[in-house]
Amino acid sequence: MGRYLRYKNFSLATRISNLDYCHLSARTIEHVKAAGVEKLHVPVDIFQEYCELQVKLHELTRKSRASIETAQIVELNATVTRLMRVILASIRASCKNPVPEKKEAATTLYLALKQFYKTVRWTQHLKSEAVSIMAGRMRKEPLSKHIQTLGLQGEVDDMDRLNEQCMALMDARSDKKVNQGKQGTKRIRRQMDELYEVFMTAIWIFSITDPSEEATAFIRSTNKLLSDITTSYRQHMAAKKRQPSVREAKNSDQG
Repeated sequence: MGRYLRYKNFSLATRISNLDYCHLSARTIEHVKAAGVEKLHVPVDIFQEYCELQVKLHELTRKSRASIETAQIVELNATVTRLMRVILASIRASCKNPVPEKKEAATTLYLALKQFYKTVRWTQHLKSEAVSIMAGRMRKEPLSKHIQTLGLQGEVDDMDRLNEQCMALMDARSDKKVNQGKQGTKRIRRQMDELYEVFMTAIWIFSITDPSEEATAFIRSTNKLLSDITTSYRQHMAAKKRQPSVREAKNSDQG
């Protein structure tokens, strides 16, 4: 029947961000609805309350993020992300360039910057720091020469400059972050945890006493969802530990 991971044993549940928690709960709701509430023997009233709380949590999280991130920061971040995608995509595409000099330059750059391809999807603060470190590496030889060979110097300069502006704005607002709704989200998450445990336990019991293909598929999809969230969280935490701070990266570049 497959192994069911109870939410209370999901050790990262209390540590993931509200945004990740919203994603986790929204996907859980999708999986329950796809399998069928009745077929999974989910208590309708419990599941309905869980859905309503998920909407409230999503709204509180959205408002909290909006109060912290100004429109200017969001716009800068979007531009930096676009430039980052252009640079990395150009490097990857040039690895197949028929001109030997450009192919060699692109291959060297790709191998040196390969770790940054996944950072495009990181959260704003982590991505900004990654961009700063990446730009610092591209200013050093031999990568700087290869960047010029591929004609990407303008894009790199713009990305670095706009990223510095974005980080400065985020730093300036760091002391002004609004804690509004913090206690509200904690309370909602506690309620959702309790409801989750109730209807997941019901699904688990009936998957044993009254097995069905729907229950088996649901348990597998739930296990994969929790596994993906866990992996994503651990990768982000590991990246934060591996990466030097922006100040350290700049000192290294200057050294």
